[in-house]
Amino acid sequence: MRKVILMLVILPLFVSAEGYFQKADDVTPLLPGMSIPTFSAKNIKGEGVTFSSESIKKPFILTFYRGGWCPYCNSHLGEMRQVERQLKDMGFDVFFISPDQPDHLINSLKDQKLKKNIDYQLLSDSPMSAAKAFKIAFKSRS
Repeated sequence: MRKVILMLVILPLFVSAEGYFQKADDVTPLLPGMSIPTFSAKNIKGEGVTFSSESIKKPFILTFYRGGWCPYCNSHLGEMRQVERQLKDMGFDVFFISPDQPDHLINSLKDQKLKKNIDYQLLSDSPMSAAKAFKIAFKSRS
């Protein structure tokens, strides 16, 4: 079984409620020992990348973030950047996934240091299919 470390950042959702929980308390994230669902996302070039428990060759960290426009997310990405090399040296792949379109993944980042030295594997989940597959997508009623 492949080990997955899943870091969650609450996602704002602006699309239909199909496949979404109605409140954050209802989400059902992966728990230790559970397999990852199969999901697809796009890289910064717009190329599809598919993940499944069979295709994962080593442990990975997948961080869901709201988008490059989010100051909290930019701060978190900056902090993760400082430890990314250590994580890779320990054998982890590191991915960051947001609902931003592929062409906005880098351009929407507010932190200029992140833009210039991007080593991250940024992924786009604009249809929210990965968030739904991981059962962490919710739409607040506000």
